[in-house]
Amino acid sequence: MTKVTFSNAVPGDSNEDAVSLDKTESNPEQAVAVSEDHPKSKSEPFISIEDGVHTIHGVDCIWHNMYAESTFTTFRWISPYDDIDSMLIKVARNVEQGLYSIISMSASKHSLTVVCACEKNWEGLPVGWYCR
Repeated sequence: MTKVTFSNAVPGDSNEDAVSLDKTESNPEQAVAVSEDHPKSKSEPFISIEDGVHTIHGVDCIWHNMYAESTFTTFRWISPYDDIDSMLIKVARNVEQGLYSIISMSASKHSLTVVCACEKNWEGLPVGWYCR
């Protein structure tokens, strides 16, 4: 039996969005952690393991706000259907709209870390700002 757990931490949540998937496989190297028809597939990464080769779809994004007076401190979001190029464009749009300024940024094929300065509190950020 293969047990896979992914956490998609959102401010205010504990492990409410954590996904546990118990699946018995004839070959442990052939497991699908979260498939497209899984109820959490819209907020969880899609990882497939076939013949020992990992295929990861999506980008794991983390924002760290260095502005101490804001209630927006750290935010993590896993974008299951975007690639790194489209996520970089979304970050650029956020900067263009004045949501935050970038202090530092690191990006790879499936990971994006933005260290930013944002004076807005959580309540002042538009809904879905991270995925526009």
